[in-house]
Amino acid sequence: MNKQVRILPGTPDDANREYLPERIKTTDIVVNENGNNSIVYPEHLQEFHGVVADGLEDEWYEYVPESYDPSRPVPLVIGLHGGLMTGWGHAIYTSWTLVADREGFICLFPNAHEKRMWTVEGVFETFRQEDAPDLPIVLPPENMDDNHDIKMIQALIARMEEKYNIDKGRIFMQGMSMGNIMTGQFARNYGRILAGAAGSGGPCEPFNLYDESGKIKNKAGHMAIWQSRPEKNGLPPGKSYDEFYVNKWNRIYWMRINECDPVPQIKIIGEDNFAFYKGRKADLVLSDMAPNLSGIASADAARVEYLMELALDFAQAHLKPSGALLVKCFNGSSYNDILKNFRETFVTVTPKKPKASRDYSSEIFLLGRQLRHPTD
Repeated sequence: MNKQVRILPGTPDDANREYLPERIKTTDIVVNENGNNSIVYPEHLQEFHGVVADGLEDEWYEYVPESYDPSRPVPLVIGLHGGLMTGWGHAIYTSWTLVADREGFICLFPNAHEKRMWTVEGVFETFRQEDAPDLPIVLPPENMDDNHDIKMIQALIARMEEKYNIDKGRIFMQGMSMGNIMTGQFARNYGRILAGAAGSGGPCEPFNLYDESGKIKNKAGHMAIWQSRPEKNGLPPGKSYDEFYVNKWNRIYWMRINECDPVPQIKIIGEDNFAFYKGRKADLVLSDMAPNLSGIASADAARVEYLMELALDFAQAHLKPSGALLVKCFNGSSYNDILKNFRETFVTVTPKKPKASRDYSSEIFLLGRQLRHPTD
């Protein structure tokens, strides 16, 4: 696999003043839109149309790198575009396809169904239309389960899992601006199927995150989160709020859910400041426990099964919903029962025989990914 990011030279259009110039689609034209430098339209970016939810036709884009090996499970990255943007626009204004070439994962870039605007809560409830009369308004349904964009994204994830060898424990979502608001909405309500979520700009206003008493509103639980907040990002058209206040309470929201330490680790690179908050939920639990074998098959099987139950109980209590458990096991009389318990606990279970393990050894490792019933 090529471990370098290769940026192709394009034909610059320095005169461009359009938000998303349609003429650059499938060409080598590159533009700078308000500080966003586009890349050359990726050769392997494929456009699809189809009905995946609610009997409505949607449009999305898939990117599969040349290095994709269908015999090996790979991560899936879902990129959500900003308001008035498109899936292909998100692909060229980000570097996901370039990183996919280097790392070998697959990308999905869906279009918002209506007016290129995601159906999100918390945007138009406090929107002054007179300040942005040309901005299309898309109102969300009262019930989140009736949100077509949400159902479309869920259906596309299932479709990608059927079409490609996707690692269900490594599905990630990233959004830009309004796409980040949708990413946050998805993460709060349906994030159990995600390994992590990230976004730039587009924070959620606190009334979407907390109820009137200050209690957190969340259905999905713990998650690895990356938030990128420019110091002076500016507000969306028709909106008025304190940027510092809103960004702060977005950060505190996920810190509380992930049970993070209040003091972050700070890293400064040039003019960029990074604050990393460590949570108490683990991404991975590794168990290398093995019983003292007696040579009595029934007794040894019971001891192995007991240690596996301890590992499963610990993982259930301490793993993130998308986390993984790797345990040393032995292929004996209790193995099928242990495997059954693993499959009842995790979405995907893979037996692994290390190369360092002798052929005649009954030693085997079990890798479970994504808890079926995460604890809050």
